Amino acid sequence: VAIIGAPCRIVVRIDRAAGSLNHSQVCRGFSDVRWQVMLLLMRKLSLLRLAMLPLTAAIYGGLVATAMSDPPLATRPAASGPSSQPAAQTIYFRGGVMTWTSERPGGTLQLEDRDGTAVLTPHGGERITGIGGGTLGLREGKWPGKVVIRLELGSLEGFGIGNGALRLQTRLGGPGDVAAIEGNDEVKYHMPVERQGNAIEVTLPPEALPNVGEQANISWIDAFRN
Repeated sequence: VAIIGAPCRIVVRIDRAAGSLNHSQVCRGFSDVRWQVMLLLMRKLSLLRLAMLPLTAAIYGGLVATAMSDPPLATRPAASGPSSQPAAQTIYFRGGVMTWTSERPGGTLQLEDRDGTAVLTPHGGERITGIGGGTLGLREGKWPGKVVIRLELGSLEGFGIGNGALRLQTRLGGPGDVAAIEGNDEVKYHMPVERQGNAIEVTLPPEALPNVGEQANISWIDAFRN
């Protein structure tokens, strides 16, 4: 570092390896006081620069390493691993194809043909849970004449089905004919809820079932939430 002026030329040499600095001066009529002040300022500035060298190198080195090792977001490969979105289950029945997507990963729907009645039993992994649901769809064909949802629960506080245009809700012990909570509430829809052995069966009205290419959301809740 050098300061060259009319009265004096001051040179400060920084020894990075030894962590020290030396100075020399060539003055013409420069007073001792002014020289001491100038030298003091130069010393402080030089020591500050010397002290900041490791920090500057560390920051610069970290930025370079990050730029070299971390690719831009657009070029990063997608993270691998199982998807959290449950996959749709395809169910073939006499007259068409339906789909079921459970709210819970691993949930399935079991189909039983009971003399022309499609009995659908949801399973949430090892067993059905007290609070659950899923999405029922019709891929092709037409629904059987009667569709029943069979829930292996001890009680049923609420059961609902909605296809976008119509939503119905019922419960165990409720009336067999229910009014829509969304849609035409002046019409009663026959949706009986009955206990059959160790399960509860809900007969779905044809108006609540989805058309081809559409879906209906189904939900239930056990009185004990178990």
